[in-house]
Amino acid sequence: MVTIALLIPLYIASGFFVNWFIKDTLSSRGKLTAAIILSLVSIFLVALWNVIYYTAIYKREDVYIGYGVSEDKYQKFQKKYYLFKVLLESAILLALYAYFVCVIQTYKDALRKKKPEKEDDMMMMEPMMMDGAK
Repeated sequence: MVTIALLIPLYIASGFFVNWFIKDTLSSRGKLTAAIILSLVSIFLVALWNVIYYTAIYKREDVYIGYGVSEDKYQKFQKKYYLFKVLLESAILLALYAYFVCVIQTYKDALRKKKPEKEDDMMMMEPMMMDGAK
């Protein structure tokens, strides 16, 4: 239950991504940064919860991952190996999402029309002023 609660930011981030897939607009692109940050937070919190749970609360030496009643559907891991695996996966995901934050910062402004600079305005105004003086 704790993990599901910690994944709520990831669910919200998924909604932002679906919104962007449905309609690619400036506002939906702006929400991509928030989606990535929410994903980073969620991944970090789940990894932290796994470390806390398996080091402080879970007393067995082996971790069983699986589903159902039958024991043959479960995988058995040593606690240290399982924590290493979870932390490695989390570190890889955090690194990728940190990279995506940088990519999205440039991508979200791609639809935006650039306003002319002050110098460009002045240069465009000069020919108009000269035409008016004739």
